[in-house]
Amino acid sequence: MRIAILGQDRRYQCLRELLRRAGVDLSGPAEADWVVTPWPAPVDLPEGKRLITCGPAAGPAGAMDLLQDEEYQGEIARMTAEGAIFAAMAAGEGRLEGEDCLVAGWGRIGRALTAKLAGLGARVTALTRRKSAFGEIQRMGAIPRRTELAAQALAGKKFLFSTAPAMIFDGRALTHARKDVRIIDLASPPYGVDFQAAETAGLWIRRERGVPGRYCPQAAAGAIAQAMKRGGILS
Repeated sequence: MRIAILGQDRRYQCLRELLRRAGVDLSGPAEADWVVTPWPAPVDLPEGKRLITCGPAAGPAGAMDLLQDEEYQGEIARMTAEGAIFAAMAAGEGRLEGEDCLVAGWGRIGRALTAKLAGLGARVTALTRRKSAFGEIQRMGAIPRRTELAAQALAGKKFLFSTAPAMIFDGRALTHARKDVRIIDLASPPYGVDFQAAETAGLWIRRERGVPGRYCPQAAAGAIAQAMKRGGILS
């Protein structure tokens, strides 16, 4: 079994080392049986290559889309939540216990963030479009709010974690933010916060993309390897 690994962030470097230690034959994409790559692939790949990627994997039958691996996605969500909390603590120069936090979006990352923030003693409000999720949010010790009330929910919050790939916090919504808010946008395009409007208002904002690959690359590499084992690619 020959495997090629594309991608330049630390998770792919760690994956190369992990597979090398396991005795896997690492090769270039032209010779490889499988290609582990970001999506879209950073280079043109030979036709017919089987891909391991997060996206609509092109290639013959048997290609692995990691977005379809629930266990992998859960691991990545928890890593993303930890990385976001690390970034928030560094930005806020303090602890999260007792701070008012707003989590926008109730997907995997939103759930993981809410659970971890509540566990740290933060006062968490979670936004969701689904009223059926209110009970789950309350069981985590957080306050549920409908996404339609995002602007009002933002008022008084020290931290905003945006996870939903939809523009929820436009310039008008951001007028409700306190001046020392710390905004961390984890969403994919079109993102959840109007970056330019936030900067114009003098608010602190960061877009944190590829969090596992930057904050916990060894764990992210391990998650890919475990997914490959579940898929029968690695023994």
